[in-house]
Order: sequence, then C-alpha cells, then structure tokens
Amino acid sequence: MSTEGVSQREFVNKFLTLATLNEPIISSSYQKPLQDVTTLGVALPALKYKYNPKRTRTTQQAGAEQLETSTPVSLTLKSIKAPRFAIEKEFVATDTILKVKNFLVQEAKANNASEVKLLLKGKVLHDSSILLDLKTEKAVITVMISAGTSAAKKDSVPVAEAPADPETPISEVSAVLTHLPWHEIEALLTNTYKDKDTSEIRALVERLKKGWEMTK
Repeated sequence: MSTEGVSQREFVNKFLTLATLNEPIISSSYQKPLQDVTTLGVALPALKYKYNPKRTRTTQQAGAEQLETSTPVSLTLKSIKAPRFAIEKEFVATDTILKVKNFLVQEAKANNASEVKLLLKGKVLHDSSILLDLKTEKAVITVMISAGTSAAKKDSVPVAEAPADPETPISEVSAVLTHLPWHEIEALLTNTYKDKDTSEIRALVERLKKGWEMTK
C-alpha cells in the first residue's frame, strides 16, 4: 500500500480498519507452555551494584528497635513494707524510671519522687534509665518509700516547756538559790563523817562555798 500523499492520521485509520477485519490467530488468554519457552527475550546487561550485607542488617536492626520501642511494658509495682500495695501499670518502652516514680506520686503513694526507690532483682534502677533496658515485657518492681524531711517536720510535735508554778514568786526562788543553808550542810557532814575532825569538815564546807560562788 502506497503512503504517498496520505496523511499520518489517514494511514493510522486505514491500518486499524484492516487489522480488525480478520480474527486474531492467538487469543488474548493464550499461554505458552513453560517447556516450550526457549528464550526470555533480549539479554540485559549485568546490573552494576555492589551488595552491602551490613547495610541490610542495619536496616533490619533499626526496624527491630523501632518495633521494640513501641512495645508496651507491663510493670507490677509492689511494696514490701507498710503501707503495702501492688499496682499493675502498662508503660511505653521509652519511658524512664523517673516517670514510673512520678506515677507513684500521682497515686499518692509518696510525697515526691526523691522518696521512692525502685529495685529489680535487688538492683537499684536509676532515674535516667528507660524501661527498654529491662529487656522484658513484664517485670515485678520492688518499691521502697522512705519518709521525707517534710513529712518528718509535719509529724513532729514541738515539746512545750513546763510552765513555772504561778504560786512561787521568782524572787523567792532566786533567794533560795543564792543563800544556801551552809550551817545545815556543815551539820549534815559532821553527823555523816563522825570520824573526821571538825576542822576538816569546815575546810570542806569552805571549798564548797568557793565553788558555789564561782558558778554564779
């Protein structure tokens, strides 16, 4: 068929008309048996790509870590001292130990986080640690709560001074302390130490007087 003097559009229309006049030899659902396939088509050049197994492992590890951080961690917070309690709470793996302590403060188990100490198998857990470091999805945490200084101040009751006897004037008390009955003291010592000489008893009383005067 000559295409001279025929536009491109007319050529396409005539070609499609001729192509649809006869039924296709191969149906649209035709499948060639695999054993009859001798070639896969034009051979493609080898792909110039250097395989890096470390990169694959790093990607897999990052995906695993992301999965771990989103995994919830169930904790049983158990106090072994009075007041005893056991609370089950679910946290996120990225939550810190300090957040767990603040939760106990919100539950009115302690006045502030500094009074709370958390232990796992006898090991103290630090505030900056995250629950992912526990390497478990369930754990029983031992809770120890110490009384804070503020609570101690609230519980302490000031001891009131004993009031003086209103019937005893202060002047009389001072007079009694200032003028001691030295003669009676000397007589008492004489009766007690009968084997001593009278001069020795008097010398002892004089020393007592001097010592008393020095304390004023």
